[in-house]
Formats: sequence, structure tokens, C-alpha cells
Amino acid sequence: MGPMSVVQSTISALNGASAIVKDISDVGVAIKHADLKLQLAKLMDSLADARIKLSQLKVSINDKDEEIQELKIALKMKEKLEFNKDYGLYESEEDGKMIRYCMKCHAEGKFVPVQERDHEFRCKNCNQSYARPEYKSENSPPKIVCRPQPRGKLW
Repeated sequence: MGPMSVVQSTISALNGASAIVKDISDVGVAIKHADLKLQLAKLMDSLADARIKLSQLKVSINDKDEEIQELKIALKMKEKLEFNKDYGLYESEEDGKMIRYCMKCHAEGKFVPVQERDHEFRCKNCNQSYARPEYKSENSPPKIVCRPQPRGKLW
């Protein structure tokens, strides 16, 4: 239920309570004791409905405020990040130290710092690894990539 519908139903409940109070005051002395109790019970029920709807509205507003805060934090984070093409990672400087973030998690809207290891960066969340170009040695053999070859007809 959206905040506007909660507000509208709360206003309706309060209007109903006001109408009941007006009826009670118009009837005056002629009203029987039992009818008065019934009208008061209806009034209490309408006021309880109004309280429930207002508390639902408060919860909905608090949820929206939390979501707004999370989005503001994410936006600030995106503004701070710069793409480092050498590493293929987003990075930002915090307290004089470079913090690099996982690209895979970043694509999912998460900001997960990678751990620096000897020859790579590794994400703590998804275990994705990224090579560190400064550790490529000239003497290391080239990587051989094997691709399956089509075999043609077997029968």
C-alpha cells in the first residue's frame, strides 16, 4: 500500500470519526444510553483504524528514508570512483590509500573492495580475480590457450 493511499484512508477514517462525534452532539438528551455506548464504540473503532493507518504511513516513510539514504551513499560512491584501465578496476582514494573495487560486484550495484595478493587482486565477495600488470615478467612463458577443435563426422 503506497503512502498516498494510506493517507487517503486515514483521512476517511478521521472524517468518519468526526461525523460520529457530530451525530452524538446533535442527538443531545434524547439519545438512549445504549445508543450512546454504540456510537462511542464506533468512534473508538474509527480512531483505532486511524492510528493503525498512521503507523503504517510512518513505517512506509521510514522505509523510503532508508532507501533514499542508501541511494545517496551509492551515488557518492559512484562519483568518487575512477576507472583504472591498467588494472581493469574501479578505484578511489581514501585516507591516502587507493581502494580498488570488484568490477563484477560493481555491475550488480555492490561496492566490494578487492584484496591485494602477490600477483592479483581477488574479490572477497564473488572470488573474481584480476591480474596485476606490474607483475608480468619478461621471462614468463606465454599462456597457451587450448580451444577444442571440431572433429568432423565421427560415424
